[in-house]
Amino acid sequence: MPKSAANRMSPLVNFPPAPPRYPQESPQNPVRVGVIGCGYWGPKLVRNFARASGCEVGGVADHNPAQLSRVGEDYPNIPGTTDL
Repeated sequence: MPKSAANRMSPLVNFPPAPPRYPQESPQNPVRVGVIGCGYWGPKLVRNFARASGCEVGGVADHNPAQLSRVGEDYPNIPGTTDL
């Protein structure tokens, strides 16, 4: 009796599942980011990183104190500097 193609083709080796490509973030080990520049995109990046789980904004920098203070008003717990 002929064997079906499914019966003839068995895997030679069973490989274990591959580990995740990138380490998974955890509350104990958050990804820390810093944002340089508080022009158009800077405040939006700070907002999105601050809201993301497993992410922490470590600081913000801009050479213009007025721009930096706008971000500081919304996120007083994030340190800011004009020293680039």
